[in-house]
Amino acid sequence: MTERNNIANSDGFHLHFSSTDALSGTSSDFTIACSIPSPPNGLDFNRIAAVDIAIPKSWYLVTAPYNTFKLVENGTSVTVTIPAGNYSYPQWVSQVPAIITTASPNRWVYTAIMVNTPSLGVVSYTVTGSGGLQPSFVVNTTGDLSQQLGFPSGTWTFVGNVLQGTIPYNATGEFGIRLRSDICESEGDSTLADIMDVGLSGPGSIIRFQLQECLAQTKRFHRTGSTAFRFWLVSATTGRPINTNGLPIIIHLKIYRLEDNAIWVDKQILSQLQLMTASIESLKEQLRVQQEVKAPPPLPVEAPPLPETPPPPPQVVDGEPPHDDEQEVIAPPTNINVREGEPQENGGGRKLSDGDDEEYGFV
Repeated sequence: MTERNNIANSDGFHLHFSSTDALSGTSSDFTIACSIPSPPNGLDFNRIAAVDIAIPKSWYLVTAPYNTFKLVENGTSVTVTIPAGNYSYPQWVSQVPAIITTASPNRWVYTAIMVNTPSLGVVSYTVTGSGGLQPSFVVNTTGDLSQQLGFPSGTWTFVGNVLQGTIPYNATGEFGIRLRSDICESEGDSTLADIMDVGLSGPGSIIRFQLQECLAQTKRFHRTGSTAFRFWLVSATTGRPINTNGLPIIIHLKIYRLEDNAIWVDKQILSQLQLMTASIESLKEQLRVQQEVKAPPPLPVEAPPLPETPPPPPQVVDGEPPHDDEQEVIAPPTNINVREGEPQENGGGRKLSDGDDEEYGFV
């Protein structure tokens, strides 16, 4: 690997290489040399993530040494070997029975058909020339060819010269693969990246892995002091090696530092966001239920009070001027004795005596 492909920067150290740069090994199990420097701030890298991976789907559906099973005829057992390669459903039912017939110790004849009434996706095998004797298939305990033959591990015997598979034929092969390496801590199985959509790609295509969530897909960087690191592909279902048959793998890795407390904070944030999302969904459901419940009838509305009736206007007596308010009229005093010809005080204040006549000029 050339040093120009290694880029050290503030956000980590990037590794770009392919299996063609390997010191040793095969295209899908190799050792690469790389000197990873320490960060200038003295804080060593502690995380690693696979950013991009390109993997050719050049491995075979049937591959050695997982391409055999046992055929038992009248107590005689032979090994049937299916040549490595890819087999479509029609190719399997036409080619494999001929291989079994060739391996038959008694020259019994085998045929196979796809079960289409109804379509079950399984293969049904038939034997002729056995004189009523029923052969058996013995699938290896490791499950070799199980998903192509159509049977789990064990012994499966013909009944009435017919043996129908119980597992649908798998023409895709691997559904998922894993890239493993000693550049990361094992944390179980040294898996650096899981590529779980390989079944969507046909033979001869290129499978691309791209990092989606760094926090979830990162692994702990394993600095051993060595400058050589191993990378290899395995099946996600069986753990068996995956062989790309000479076509190279291209890998882009990022090595960086992430503080543990930062990881804890990120996880707490994710947890709180999940709780908030659940609460919002629960509130939406409550509002929906409330809207579906019939609203209660409206409360009766009291009529506004009627205005007070004004009092009737006062009656006016003929010849008497109207007045607004009834007032008590004080009559002038009527008990004052006034002699004829005598002057009266305003209001008749006092009674005049005899001595008053001269004072007032009365004779």
